[in-house]
Amino acid sequence: MQPKPQHIGFVSTRFRGTDGVSLEAEKWLAILGRLGYRCFLFGGDCDPDEMDYAYLVPAAHFTHPDIQAIYTTWFDPAMVAVQDLKAIERDDIKVYTFGMNTPALIDLLDPNGMVKGLTSDFTWNVGMNSAILCAYGVLEKEAPEMVVVPTVDVNAGNLEEVWGMAYRNVPIPPEIEEALAASGQ
Repeated sequence: MQPKPQHIGFVSTRFRGTDGVSLEAEKWLAILGRLGYRCFLFGGDCDPDEMDYAYLVPAAHFTHPDIQAIYTTWFDPAMVAVQDLKAIERDDIKVYTFGMNTPALIDLLDPNGMVKGLTSDFTWNVGMNSAILCAYGVLEKEAPEMVVVPTVDVNAGNLEEVWGMAYRNVPIPPEIEEALAASGQ
């Protein structure tokens, strides 16, 4: 009996050009192909050379007029998305992300900003849990299979409290304090 072929799918708004996602996907396609995996792409735009294993769905591309919002992991890619969307005159698209940094928080607090939702974990707890798990290893103690850190939605009304819980004694940057004051909070 022959083993069932292994399939891997990649999903993105596009697989074309020299953006980070396209370049990384190209590397992974080559590596996984050499390992015997059959790979597929699902995207709003793909290089013509990839069309024999791509599912082209124009509505998945971020320039499609029906796109109303996107989610990106982490704040840095979110702010790149904001910049890119503004460059193609799509500042109507809402951006949702994870993690707190100054540019993302300032955009969130701006009534005309594109970042409309942001969640955060509690950074201090991530570090504390990592230290505890390292200690388990040093003590040759069996560690739990999973450690969970809570997350919370961040908004103008709870930003100071969430910042305090996440970063403990690190003060809020003055630019964020100014944006909070300007937002009326």
